[in-house]
Amino acid sequence: MPSSSINGYIDSMQLSSGRTLTIRTRTCVHSPSEDRGIPRRYQLSLWEK
Repeated sequence: MPSSSINGYIDSMQLSSGRTLTIRTRTCVHSPSEDRGIPRRYQLSLWEK
């Protein structure tokens, strides 16, 4: 699991598949390429355990 949040909050939940779903709420500047096709304030990342 990621241990740091950049310019925002991180909420994580454990999925039944054994992966962790991480939702990052951005509150500051972020790279447009990071959230392509995703609402500006939210970014979903799937992290392997």
